[in-house]
Amino acid sequence: PNLDSRWDAAIARCLRREPAHRFASAADIADWFSERSWWTRSRHWTRREWMGAGAAAVIVLAALTGLWVGTHRPYRPKPAAMEWYVKGEDALRSMTFEAARKALEAAVSADPQFALAHASLAWAYDELDYSERAKESMLRAMTAAQETRLSNQDETRLHALQFVVSREYDRAAPLFRQLENEASAQEKPAALLESGWLAQQREDTDAAAAAFERAVKLNPGYAAAKLRLGYVQGRRRQVEAALKSFDEAAALYNAASEYEGLTETLRQRASLLNRSSREKEAMPVIDKALSVAHALGNITQQIQLQLLQGVATRKLGDSKRAGELAQQAVDAAIDKRMENVATGGLIDLGSAFFVRGELEPVEKYYRQALELARRGKARRNEARALLSLGSLFEQKNKPEEARQFIEMALPFYRQAGYRRELVQATLILGRTHVMQAEFDDGVRTLTGVLPSAQELQDKQLEALVRERLGENLRDQGAWPEALTQQEQAVRLLGPKSVAPRLECADLYGRLGRITDAEQMFSNVEQLLESNPNRVRLFDLKMKRAELAYRQGRMPDALALSKQALSAAAAAGEGAELAAKLIEAAVFIRTGQASRGNEIAHDVIQKLDEAKLVLAASSARLMLAEALMDSGNSSPVLKDSARSMATQALAFFEPRRIWESVWRAHSVIARAAQDSGEGEAHRTAADSALAQLKTVWPAGSIEGYLQRPDLKLLSTVMKF
Repeated sequence: PNLDSRWDAAIARCLRREPAHRFASAADIADWFSERSWWTRSRHWTRREWMGAGAAAVIVLAALTGLWVGTHRPYRPKPAAMEWYVKGEDALRSMTFEAARKALEAAVSADPQFALAHASLAWAYDELDYSERAKESMLRAMTAAQETRLSNQDETRLHALQFVVSREYDRAAPLFRQLENEASAQEKPAALLESGWLAQQREDTDAAAAAFERAVKLNPGYAAAKLRLGYVQGRRRQVEAALKSFDEAAALYNAASEYEGLTETLRQRASLLNRSSREKEAMPVIDKALSVAHALGNITQQIQLQLLQGVATRKLGDSKRAGELAQQAVDAAIDKRMENVATGGLIDLGSAFFVRGELEPVEKYYRQALELARRGKARRNEARALLSLGSLFEQKNKPEEARQFIEMALPFYRQAGYRRELVQATLILGRTHVMQAEFDDGVRTLTGVLPSAQELQDKQLEALVRERLGENLRDQGAWPEALTQQEQAVRLLGPKSVAPRLECADLYGRLGRITDAEQMFSNVEQLLESNPNRVRLFDLKMKRAELAYRQGRMPDALALSKQALSAAAAAGEGAELAAKLIEAAVFIRTGQASRGNEIAHDVIQKLDEAKLVLAASSARLMLAEALMDSGNSSPVLKDSARSMATQALAFFEPRRIWESVWRAHSVIARAAQDSGEGEAHRTAADSALAQLKTVWPAGSIEGYLQRPDLKLLSTVMKF
């Protein structure tokens, strides 16, 4: 009763529930009393008063100690929640993301205050491309963290996962390194798996492989580490090493009765075999995985495997059965509200048709995937479907449509930091510039993306950039530079590369290096015998027909153009026009001008309608030359040649494509009825050839002018 009443207020404040309403420290309590001059009041205390004050101080100290312990002890999740959390984390590392989602949803249901479970659930959602759910779960994680207290290590992990979900991988990297360094010996392999995963997201496959190899070394019995190592080895094209890692992972999962991990390992093995054109080996692996998934009742894995089975079936030549399998899997996925699984499968199936050159069903699969992705708000799969459609329409020679799809995909890839996909999308964008004769934009775009491709240390991607850059330079008339890019692409891809070898062969022929061209064509033919591809077969026949035509071998040119025409459907809409153009030129050169002109005008009209201005201008110039070389001196044919060459010149001259400019002026000079006009165009042709000699190396010019068709032209023109 003798205790001063102000102690009541101090103690009550110490016991307030909200931290902000309590004293922050014992020093704050001292200040609180000091401000009220309580300790310095003048009256003399009795012994009893001093004893009361001391007892009160003990009570306050005990209360403060209890409060400090309560507010500083890390949050302890409920046991049931912790059990589900551990299962979810294991599933994340084993790449069974649907299983991880279910386990982590159970964890947060058992304990809504479990911040790390919410954060890991956000990670699982992000892997499954449920971007909105991922954001919501991360928000719940941050809210729970504010209402509880995390250990320093848990707080570091929470922030690391926050950066993962927001795809700020560079900011996540030092936090993952810190977690790895602080991990105990038992936890180290799992920490290494997460560091390796992050390296994959940052497109550093070497660092990813190194992390997984260290995890395996620390714990040779860690199945998830073997699985992850196999996956990254497959990405690095180390097929046999990857298959060995998958076999070891499968044995470990089987021994531990972890059958979802076993199924995922078998799925990854089958996928790699599929990508390596070993479909026959993939099928029994898929069947085995399906039997395990059925036994487990894992619908997600069943659907994924059925979609993979559809891809393998398609590659084995049974298109009808492949379509049935894909549709069954898609219907099941939609029924189970797994649109993201269906979306990825549809894109994979469409791509299986695409790479085989069968374009007819591809658009249907890609558009269905896009619809599902948008319905499920799966932005990553939506961007992937857009990128696939852009690639398809590029292949179909429809640059405007291709550009629309790519420009819709690019913002997501830029914002989300997907560097590989950003390079791939930019590649297609650069190609559309070329197709629409925007050469400066094309060169700038493709040259600008080359360093990014090199930073990714992906030889295939870098080679593809160089191929596209080479095509742009070729169409711009910079043939020696184009050849340099294609030869570098061949070196990057190794002995089995087809596309850049075809381009090299074509450029050798254009530059008059006939022996080199024929040798390269023979090499490509051998490669296609062992690994048929209808698109590349068309390219081979087409480019050989063009070479035969330039050499004056008209029967060979006609036969090859007909062979190309039979394979044109695989190469996309409009591909047959190139074959028909050769056919028309051969007819004109061999005395069938009327028949050739009819075909030629139809080709040019269709190229104009498709807005393929470069192809249309090149066709006009080629046909103008054919008319002048036909041996028919009819004024009507000469006027037709002059008109076509003049239209072609209107395209080539402003763009300073000197190789085509000098040929166009030469044709007009030969066809001119007026001597003054003829002389003017001879002078212009001479000037254009002089310009060409300034931009091409001397050796290239000499070989080029030795071509039979140009040798005739230069003799007539007296250059």
